[in-house]
Amino acid sequence: DVFLFPTERDEAAPLILPQAMACGLPVIASKRGGIDEVIDRPGGNGILVPPGDVRALAEAAMGLYCDEAFRVRLAEGALTRVRDAYTLERMVASTVAVYEIARDRSQRRGR
Repeated sequence: DVFLFPTERDEAAPLILPQAMACGLPVIASKRGGIDEVIDRPGGNGILVPPGDVRALAEAAMGLYCDEAFRVRLAEGALTRVRDAYTLERMVASTVAVYEIARDRSQRRGR
């Protein structure tokens, strides 16, 4: 019903979050590393809690448990986020952009 990702580790590119969101699950995750790039609208497409804050995690989970309408809105927001930002075309374009940045930096250094 809900996907919890209460990591205390830095997550540069947490791929598990878009996968859970693509399943239409509301997500509660630690605000750590690149997680806030996936959940870019807290309260709209996921919930972010401080790393290691068990109380905040429990309160967020209880909030979703007690409020079905919010749970449904969050799940819909998560699914919309994935459909907008994590398509194959978008992922390929982002990867190519990283390589182009690296190429341009290398050329500026004369390599």
